[in-house]
Amino acid sequence: MFSEVRHAILPLALRKIQRRGDLERAGLLIESLAKHWRDTKPFELLIVSPGSDTHLLRTSLPRFSNINVSVRPESDFISPFSGFYLMTGWYLQQIVKLKVPAMLGFGGYLTLDSDVCCVSWARRTTPRAMASRSRPTCCTAGWRRRRWSTSATVAMTPRRR
Repeated sequence: MFSEVRHAILPLALRKIQRRGDLERAGLLIESLAKHWRDTKPFELLIVSPGSDTHLLRTSLPRFSNINVSVRPESDFISPFSGFYLMTGWYLQQIVKLKVPAMLGFGGYLTLDSDVCCVSWARRTTPRAMASRSRPTCCTAGWRRRRWSTSATVAMTPRRR
């Protein structure tokens, strides 16, 4: 069992047509994490993307002192000749979310999607609190609509004791 959550993984492939929207959503997620993270040590966010997207992600995403964002290509973790690349998008994401943290030895970690942002946290947002009894309160947005705030719905709520 783990006692702290200090890492998160975000599989992110920029779609050709909606590339800008994918970047904006990932930026919003990073900003929301930065706003709510309250520990003295930075939160570690690992973004795993196709090799063709890594440079754009490294140069375009926002930076915050309390969130360490690292962008690594899928090829760092999965052989180029693997059957992994024959799978479709959702399945790829699930494999990345499970395999990469195990390879890197993450204890407790969050799995994230680019269409999620943190709107508040249950109690304090510290590594110990996240691992013990608190869960983040996040929302997903209907991104096809113009205004995020009007289309947000609660996806995770704090557990009541």
